[in-house]
Amino acid sequence: MLNNKQLLDIKKQAEKGIRVDTQKLKKDSCAQFRDYNEWLREYVNNAYDAGATECLIHGQKDGDIVSVFVRDNGRGMNRQRVLDFFTLYRSRKDGDPSQTIGRHGIGKISVAAIPDQCGFKMITSDGSEAWQTETGSLLDDANITLQRVEPVPESGTTFCIQFITKKSLAKVMKELEQVLYTYVRYLKMEIRIFLPDESEKQSSGTWRYIAADWELDNASIFKSYVIDLNGNFYEIVLSIGKAEHGIYQNRVFITNNYNLLSHDLGQAWFIPGLCIRVDSPDFELPFGRHCLCNEEILGPLSKVIRTKLLPDFLLQLKPYFERSDAGQGVEDIEEMVVGLCFYHPDYTQLWTHWPVYRLVDGIRASLKELRKQVSANGKIYIASEDEVGADYSFFDGPVVSSDQIGNGLQVIEQVFGAATINLRQQDLVMETPGGSKPNLSDLEKRFARALGFHPRVFDLEPKDDNTETGRSFMNEPRLQGLIKEQSKAKQDLESINWRVSHLVERDGKTPCLRHRYLYKDDEVVLNLYHPDIKKLVKLAEHQPSLAGHWAIAMCLTEDSHILSHLSAESREDILLLDAMSKLSEGSRSEGPERKEKTNANREMWNFIRNAMDRHSLTNKR
Repeated sequence: MLNNKQLLDIKKQAEKGIRVDTQKLKKDSCAQFRDYNEWLREYVNNAYDAGATECLIHGQKDGDIVSVFVRDNGRGMNRQRVLDFFTLYRSRKDGDPSQTIGRHGIGKISVAAIPDQCGFKMITSDGSEAWQTETGSLLDDANITLQRVEPVPESGTTFCIQFITKKSLAKVMKELEQVLYTYVRYLKMEIRIFLPDESEKQSSGTWRYIAADWELDNASIFKSYVIDLNGNFYEIVLSIGKAEHGIYQNRVFITNNYNLLSHDLGQAWFIPGLCIRVDSPDFELPFGRHCLCNEEILGPLSKVIRTKLLPDFLLQLKPYFERSDAGQGVEDIEEMVVGLCFYHPDYTQLWTHWPVYRLVDGIRASLKELRKQVSANGKIYIASEDEVGADYSFFDGPVVSSDQIGNGLQVIEQVFGAATINLRQQDLVMETPGGSKPNLSDLEKRFARALGFHPRVFDLEPKDDNTETGRSFMNEPRLQGLIKEQSKAKQDLESINWRVSHLVERDGKTPCLRHRYLYKDDEVVLNLYHPDIKKLVKLAEHQPSLAGHWAIAMCLTEDSHILSHLSAESREDILLLDAMSKLSEGSRSEGPERKEKTNANREMWNFIRNAMDRHSLTNKR
């Protein structure tokens, strides 16, 4: 509760009023406009709000002073409205306020943002009375003269804005023309600007009409929608053309800084060829009209555009897309579809059903069709542009051309990941197409079965078995620390898949003799074409365990990417344990070869003991 003294102070302050630094207020208001040439947009907007059907702009230059005239045939102003015009934050409009463009009463001061603005004149008539005003810089608090004009001309208003500049008149007017084209080309009024020649002869030049069709503009294909979303009204145009998302208020451009397709997702989708324009009187703007004050309404709007309007637009495009004579328009549509697949490759979406990806045989496939083929065989190939005329008929998966529309190759590599084999890589080594199920001889199959770590390596606890060798190495005191350490790598060891196949060069036919194996995605594929692997296969005829052990030893010692998180010493220890495990397994084998194997195993055991001593495992642990 306020006491009597506080109430008295408030009353005195109210009687005195609040003093405002008008010059600072004007400067702050002008600072809201990012480009000082935007003053012309504001004055054209005011003409439109005044019911003008035409607005003419031309300029003159006298020395360094440029005078720009803006004339409209709107309703004009009587004396009271002239006074209102020079009052900041006062904006009186006729008709529905939501359909007006100027709402803050600040656009009229925008001319003061022009560097060295030095003169301001206005003649206005409402048909029954006319007035003329004149002053200097609007930033100053200079006197403003107001005179009645007789006889009264037809209704309308003419402004003369003067400023000092070293630029040529042609350059000044060209900059103003760009402002008009950017912001007001969709207004339903005739806007013309006179562009003088560079010769500086002010009488020579061209009148330029500033006009464009809201729906069509520069697009060859478009669809217009009108929606009411949560009580907000939107007019939306989707078209094929320049990829731009524009926000408008009553057909006046505001900004293209918002992504109208993915604003609710918190990311910006750049979709080539897709133009989105949204016009709404429900957008709330700051003084400078360069962004939205109510950005929260863009989230629901974006979701509706992406999930409802865009699929409908694609259905409208389909007949055009299927025409054989559509030319460049089809490529624009394809690029748009590929862009959508890049950001949202969900196979329930309509754009993943469009055949826009080019195969080497001239056929086109959709992302959904490619997925079906890759699911069946696990591979998709990207052809090399160097192999013109190559025979890809024997490849066991779809072979797509390296010449895709837009970022089609990125989409393929992103969606199919490890299943993608890029034949453009110069040093590419791969399995023979169809090599995941190669035709193997009995001996090669025997070698393949011997690959990988012995199961005991995955269960590294000391055990008593019935073999002297088993008791010897699993209970070896010097190995207890090693066993404890390596047991942590059990999951990683089990994740590696070992198998054999035939590796070839990128043409899919030429046997590869450069690489013994291929390691990719926790899988090691030993190359049956390589001479060293052939020797191991031959060894497997009598000593499969030994052949299998030396195969994995070769891979682990040559390639640090396999079990890359383990130290060199740990990798060495794993190999020793694998050798000892296979040694003990071999000592229990039956059959006529048992004696020969036992002798070989004893030799391996002696070798392992020597290796252990050589590496001083006791000290190391």
